[in-house]
Amino acid sequence: GTARGRIEIRLAGTSARIELVMGTSTDVLWLRDPAGLIAAVTCRPAWEWCEEEFARRSFDPPEMLAEGWVQSCPEDPALCVLAKQRDDGYGITLCLGKDSAASQGKANALLDGFAGDALLTECERWWATYWIQTPDVTIPDPFWSDFLVYAHYKWGCATNPHAPNPCPLQGPWIEEYQFPSWGGNYTVNVNIQQIYTFAFCGSNTDHALGLFDMLDSAPCRETMRHNAKALLGIDDGLLLSHSINDEAGQCQLGFSPHSALDQAVAAWLGHIYWLYFDYTGDQDFLCK
Repeated sequence: GTARGRIEIRLAGTSARIELVMGTSTDVLWLRDPAGLIAAVTCRPAWEWCEEEFARRSFDPPEMLAEGWVQSCPEDPALCVLAKQRDDGYGITLCLGKDSAASQGKANALLDGFAGDALLTECERWWATYWIQTPDVTIPDPFWSDFLVYAHYKWGCATNPHAPNPCPLQGPWIEEYQFPSWGGNYTVNVNIQQIYTFAFCGSNTDHALGLFDMLDSAPCRETMRHNAKALLGIDDGLLLSHSINDEAGQCQLGFSPHSALDQAVAAWLGHIYWLYFDYTGDQDFLCK
């Protein structure tokens, strides 16, 4: 349930169940199966459904492994997905590495090293802290009361401060059967603002820091400085376009003047920065 951040799958007519436990500071999904209900696991990469889209972007087919696969990328780190069987179910992870061997090595080390009890304790502690900080709001309509709790739960899942990157357009919910709209980017002329404004009505303001860290990073600032020089002739300015990757590079397949020169982007993001200070009173943040 949302209180503990877990999903239970119960078999009809029995007391047996399978539980999905996602690490909150560990990149492991534990498919907990104490009764041994899972007969087999078949690993199916998104390439099966989206081969044409991947090929159009110069991806090679994935390298299939006995327990998963490795996907090389044209200009980014390789990605390894493993689902390894253990006595209490399966451990599943996704790891990046500079090449196939490095990503596979990281994934194997992570799954070989995680302990189920420790993962449960980590998950319980994290979600308990999250809900303590989240306001308890009762709305007369039961649907909207439940929906608000669910929205806070999704926000916690999507913006965990331990994540290496802030929440992009679809968050962690990318379907395997279709290529994500806008490439799963950071659309910062409305969508990212809508996502991160939730930090302030929910009191979990530390969840917004990942967005600020990305935008203030050296790669992002270098890209924005280049944009200001190339598009406006400004040597000491920063210009952000509206559809970016995690280094602020414009990442749509197409390009248009309105996407590069959307002046609302910087102002709207500036408002998010101001809201963070306004709600937290963090003087150190304001001085950075």
